[in-house]
Amino acid sequence: MDPIKVLELQSLTKVANEKKENEGVEASIPYLAKIVHVLDTHTSQLSQNTTTPSIQAIEHMAIYARKDYADALFATHRYTECEVQMGLVCRTLERYIKREDIADDSRRDLQSKLLVCYPRWADCYENLGNSHLASKVRQRTQKFQGQTVT
Repeated sequence: MDPIKVLELQSLTKVANEKKENEGVEASIPYLAKIVHVLDTHTSQLSQNTTTPSIQAIEHMAIYARKDYADALFATHRYTECEVQMGLVCRTLERYIKREDIADDSRRDLQSKLLVCYPRWADCYENLGNSHLASKVRQRTQKFQGQTVT
């Protein structure tokens, strides 16, 4: 990753953490959104066919940044935006879990993260008054809970 991007991400992370600590979660949201944007832009510039460990590491950073952003949105009752972000997190984690080039330890780690994200995604739908979609997310949870990694 470009050293300037690394510095930008470090600065944004520092400011987001300071804002969250001093002014509350809502103050950190613009910085968390910018972190997600920077990582999304960077990963979209990478070759889609390349699966080097460094690219996977950046993609994982993007997943976790998006989850942090979604958690902040949920905490501030911005359920529609949170649903979109958490849905992207869950779908990306699902896609990674299904890949054959992922080590079993990594797959288990991703699966445990996914099982933490599903309830938040379902809660978004519940708060938006859509219990049908919340039920669908819970079914997905059961599907992945039943899978074992060999």
